[in-house]
Amino acid sequence: MKKVKILLLFVYVGYSVSGWTQHEKKEILLSDLEIYSEELKSILQKAIEFERGCDYYHCDLIFAININNSNFYPSFTVESLLDRNVVLGLEPYGYLYVKNHLFIVDGDKYDALLRKKGGKKKFEYVKYDSSFEEYDSNGNRILRIITDDSFSIWEYEIVEGAIKLVEADSSCGSKNGSKE
Repeated sequence: MKKVKILLLFVYVGYSVSGWTQHEKKEILLSDLEIYSEELKSILQKAIEFERGCDYYHCDLIFAININNSNFYPSFTVESLLDRNVVLGLEPYGYLYVKNHLFIVDGDKYDALLRKKGGKKKFEYVKYDSSFEEYDSNGNRILRIITDDSFSIWEYEIVEGAIKLVEADSSCGSKNGSKE
C-alpha cells in the first residue's frame, strides 16, 4: 500500500509540474498610438507594400517596431512577423494599425515618431516555454520554432530630425519564386 501512495504522489507531482512548464495564455493591455511623423508613416506603408510581394505574405502578417533612444542617434527597427506571440511576449507598450496591418511597439518611447491617442486595447497571446515538450499521437516530438528569421527587418536612425535607413535584410522570395 505504501508503494501505491508513493506512486500516486509522483504522478500527482508530475502532472502539477508539467502544468507549470506548458505554454501560458496571457493578456496585455497596450496603448493606442498614432503616427506623429509623416516620414515614419511613409516608411511603414512601404514596408507593407514590400511584404505583399513576398511569397510568405499573409494578411495576418504583423510588424514590430522597436525604438532605441540610448544610442548617439535615436534608432528604430521595423520587423515583419507572422507570430504575434513573439512580440507580445516582449512586453510592448503600444499598437497601431496601418493599412489594416497591426504594428506592435516596444522599446523606448519617442514622441517625435509616435504618440498616445488615449485608448487602450487588450491583446491575448501565448507566452512560450522553450522547455515544454509536446508530442503528437504517434509519440513523435513536435518541434515549435519560436522565431522565424525568414521575414524582413529594416533599421533606421534619426539624424538631425531626418530618418535614414541604416540596414535592411530580407529573405523575401517574390510570389513567382525569385529573390528580390
